[in-house]
Amino acid sequence: MNAVLLRATQRLQFHKGFTLDDAVPLVPYFASLGISHLYASPLLKARAGSMHGYDVVDPTTVNPELGGEPALRRLVTALRAHDMGLILDIVSNHMAVGGSDNPWWLDLLEWGRLSPYSEFFDIQWHSPDPLLKGQLLMPFLGSDYGEALQSGTLPLRFDPALGSFLSNTTNTASRSAPVTTAISCAPIPPQRPGRPLHRPGVSGRCLASGREPETGTGAARAGPTDPGGHRTRPGRV
Repeated sequence: MNAVLLRATQRLQFHKGFTLDDAVPLVPYFASLGISHLYASPLLKARAGSMHGYDVVDPTTVNPELGGEPALRRLVTALRAHDMGLILDIVSNHMAVGGSDNPWWLDLLEWGRLSPYSEFFDIQWHSPDPLLKGQLLMPFLGSDYGEALQSGTLPLRFDPALGSFLSNTTNTASRSAPVTTAISCAPIPPQRPGRPLHRPGVSGRCLASGREPETGTGAARAGPTDPGGHRTRPGRV
């Protein structure tokens, strides 16, 4: 099929209530109006129930809630039959984080820069702040990391199906690398007056490389305020 000359577009917002198959019978009508291209909202797999599609969780799959790849092929066939084209809305920096439905993000939280997806996200791994070197800050915890572990608000559990250690807060989920988990679960020694509540975290990547372990905590840095106006502390991975 030769390229279709762009004359006029019709924007369609797809979601589970209006799928790709729902658009197929509308194609002849759009063609009669002189529309040359359908301008589709994001079609990649988004968070379940998304009404806009920008919260992508799997950029390799056409959203099953929209009918998946088979429905997309049916729509494209209908468009070609009327000499029409399809324009896709793809925003590369839109991906859903938080929660437990983005496997690339969870793998990044588990393995940090060792993850094969570490460069897929716009993360400043080489921060000029020495405390943030090789670290990722997330404003998901309501208290310091050590306090959250001790109080049980950041529970750690093993998922045999995934083969990973998981921790959950009220608005996000993350995985822990085995070495980091072993350190986190080690008994906390008695604290002397004036000393921090918890021992700084140790990077499993440095232990594996045989270099001096990097340390760092989120205790000294207050994060942004949450929707209720309360100050939050960043969690560190």
